Amino acid sequence: MVRVDTVIYKKLPEEKLKHMSFDAMIKCAKSKHIFGSNKAIYEKLESLRNLRNKVHLQVINNPNWNTFNNLDLSDVCKVLYDIFTSSLFEVTEKEEQCFRYLRRNFVA
Repeated sequence: MVRVDTVIYKKLPEEKLKHMSFDAMIKCAKSKHIFGSNKAIYEKLESLRNLRNKVHLQVINNPNWNTFNNLDLSDVCKVLYDIFTSSLFEVTEKEEQCFRYLRRNFVA
């Protein structure tokens, strides 16, 4: 005996967007190289995801801002600068100058 199943797919009139977690967004961006091929930005995004979770826990349980340091600030600024000046946005030199203030927080 052979069993045959038929599935009929119907195209939706509009694309349905699904909710994505921050982790899912990072994984999607990494797999599609949205911010270029520099692997460092995706590693920083992952560490910032952990920092974001830490912020949520701190705000809820105990708002002790001393748990965050200059290195965390530096990572945030580097990621923002790299994203805003990436080829994704095709920024001009004048537009890039708007984001240079982020560089003052970079820690080597």
